[in-house]
Amino acid sequence: MNTFGLINFVFGLFAALAGLIVLGGVFRRRLSSKSTVRFLRWSLIASLAGLMPITRHLTPVQKISILSVYCSGAAIVAWLIFGLLGRWRRIFVLSVTAVLYFDFAFLSIRVFRNSLLFTPSTAQPFSLSQVVHLLFAAGFIVLGILAVRNCRIEPAKLPALGKPQLAKGNIHHFRMLF
Repeated sequence: MNTFGLINFVFGLFAALAGLIVLGGVFRRRLSSKSTVRFLRWSLIASLAGLMPITRHLTPVQKISILSVYCSGAAIVAWLIFGLLGRWRRIFVLSVTAVLYFDFAFLSIRVFRNSLLFTPSTAQPFSLSQVVHLLFAAGFIVLGILAVRNCRIEPAKLPALGKPQLAKGNIHHFRMLF
């Protein structure tokens, strides 16, 4: 594994663990600003490391990295600019779930890349790795739907309320991401 692959794996692992805490907070009404910032920061670092090896064609990790950056951006906008009011709460929850899925996808690609159990077979229409990834994606789709339906975040307890602009208190959280 090259240096960028190692950075991608390590920060993807950290982000996945922090993302589980954030998603748990979505279900329990307690969304921690520190955990959310930590999750989004580590996910962005993992995504940027996944984008770094410049190639002529996009690799699967680079495609996942691009999608993860877009979803992280949507979560940041929904949280810090719109304060999770109205539909922005759903956008935040779906974005966080998607970023968490992409973090787990980073990990599975890095871990199972050289495994004999998950190597594609040309004799079968679906390989074991394709079936596992399909079930994994289906599980996260169900998790995302449940998260949107059972979202317990209360906007009054969040730092960004009111007008759709960066409030003074939110600039600190936004700067913490970078």
